[in-house]
Amino acid sequence: MRKPIPILYLFTILLVLFTLPGFSQKDTITKTSDITPLNAFDFHSFTVGSGYSQFKIFDKKANQLIYKANLVPVYFAYSKESGNRIFNINVNVKNGLIDKKNYDKSASNYTLLKEIQNQYTTNQTYNYLIQDEINVEYARKLNGKKNQKVDFFVGGQLKQYYSMSYANVPIFVSSELSLNPMLLINYHIDETIKFKTLFSFSIASIITNLPYSAFSSDSESNSLISKFLKATNYTTINHYKRININPSFQKQLSDRWHFGVDYIFSWSHYSHINNLSTYDNSIMIKFIKKIK
Repeated sequence: MRKPIPILYLFTILLVLFTLPGFSQKDTITKTSDITPLNAFDFHSFTVGSGYSQFKIFDKKANQLIYKANLVPVYFAYSKESGNRIFNINVNVKNGLIDKKNYDKSASNYTLLKEIQNQYTTNQTYNYLIQDEINVEYARKLNGKKNQKVDFFVGGQLKQYYSMSYANVPIFVSSELSLNPMLLINYHIDETIKFKTLFSFSIASIITNLPYSAFSSDSESNSLISKFLKATNYTTINHYKRININPSFQKQLSDRWHFGVDYIFSWSHYSHINNLSTYDNSIMIKFIKKIK
């Protein structure tokens, strides 16, 4: 039996290499007097993280779950923060197995769904999903005073997203390039603990959805690239909606090192060509290294 890409092993190796050089006699969690407050400004930071994610996709026309997948995310980020602005680039790669689904016979596309499932389960001993998401974010602070309990940032997020399931042929392919306004709220409990909440939604997107790409509608669509281009459309909030909510907790361990826990929820609905909705729930543990 062929197994998914061992992406968690790669994360473990990178995390060890990332953390080993970081702790020194000047940078330990016992020397709390040396800790710089979380709301100190003008620094760079690098983040690695991993956790658990569950992804579901629904065909709203048939009122039917197509499939769900249990995924392992691996997260990398670079951030630059100053007194009144934040710049962030993050990459989130997910990999995991797709659960088998027993489809409801009352669904309007029951025959097609079963035919797809039978094709990849008969000829394949595994079926897994891989996703990647890249976000470039920039935000400016609304309230001008420093060292406040609550800080508000407003900005924008450029999101690239790609999702593809693997069997003999792809069962589902989805791609997105979108522009998202965003609001970030930082709440400082004390000098070493803070809560963050990021909210964003798409307003303009280039979208590709191939929910049943295992089957070609004509001889010209046998290649994935050809079908991909035919299924790509520019759309706005009228036909494609995405909401991203990311509350997080961050604890400062030392002058350089921080520990974080994130919950990430994402919902999308595409109604231009097909009528698909996705739900993505993730819990992630992060380690942040800050450099002044």
